[in-house]
Amino acid sequence: MHHDEERRSKLLKLAIGTIIVTALLSQLLLQIGGGPRDEPLDFTEQLDHPLIFEDGLPPFISSAGVYAPESIVFGIGFTLSGILFILLAYEMAVCNSLKLSRHESTNLHIWSNNLGMLVGMFTGASLMIISWTPMHTQLIAHVALALQIFYGGMLWASLATISRSRIDSKKQFKNIPMNLLRWVLIAITFISLQLSGLAIANDSLNLAAALEWLLFFSQVGVLASFQTVFDSNHSFEEE
Repeated sequence: MHHDEERRSKLLKLAIGTIIVTALLSQLLLQIGGGPRDEPLDFTEQLDHPLIFEDGLPPFISSAGVYAPESIVFGIGFTLSGILFILLAYEMAVCNSLKLSRHESTNLHIWSNNLGMLVGMFTGASLMIISWTPMHTQLIAHVALALQIFYGGMLWASLATISRSRIDSKKQFKNIPMNLLRWVLIAITFISLQLSGLAIANDSLNLAAALEWLLFFSQVGVLASFQTVFDSNHSFEEE
């Protein structure tokens, strides 16, 4: 059992590390690439209204999927991340189900765990697909997939939080109750997504991109908090 939890813990860390490195490295290559990245990009043909990035690609995460070499890092890295998320969703649910069976769990906890696994796997699959769906040629599909990933990630985190609400009720991180921390991060994710959409509607693309990065790191933070799923030694503080 200990070896299984150690393996699953490494899977969680690998998934988090892969997606962070992919996002940051591809963005770095985008920012230093110059050339066509700084030229106007017209999406009007894909929409029923004009949309032109006059100053070139804004620093959205997805902007790194347009030109090589960052598009190669983007495609391979997020494909691997999607695969790891699918595996992680399954492993989290399996490990969690074993612990739920030893606690006073209700049907809500059990169903949240099972549904969370499916949502997590769906989110991972969407991440794999978006890796090879560049926004400059398939904008509508790309945006739809991005929303699936963002909302799917929020739903996965919410269901996982509900499923562990009793198990982690006494756990803390830096004196903050773990369940509260998760809900705060999920709320930040949701609010960031809504504000990012408003910023885009008002042509504040750099602000929208900054909010997307806040969303990204908030979701990563929630995911990292589920180390408790695989933690048999209770390394997180308890009240």
